[in-house]
Amino acid sequence: DLMYPTIKLNDMVFVDTNQNVVEDNKIYLFEVNGFYKIRRLMINKNSALIHIDNQEKKKTYIVSSFDMGDITIIGKIVGLISDLN
Repeated sequence: DLMYPTIKLNDMVFVDTNQNVVEDNKIYLFEVNGFYKIRRLMINKNSALIHIDNQEKKKTYIVSSFDMGDITIIGKIVGLISDLN
């Protein structure tokens, strides 16, 4: 629920694994510290700020910053199918 409302519970995301060059303010699947995450990345020179889209969670969620060398980009989120239930 950290990426809500952009990505809702039970949405299926499509990841383009050929897109691993990070563009500012786009959403990526990546690995950091042994965990896989889907988050919005903000780029600042050689570091990345990891953001969430859920405004309610931003009050308690601390934005993380990592060197780009510490993050393995799996791919860019290029689409999704929303849960129709």
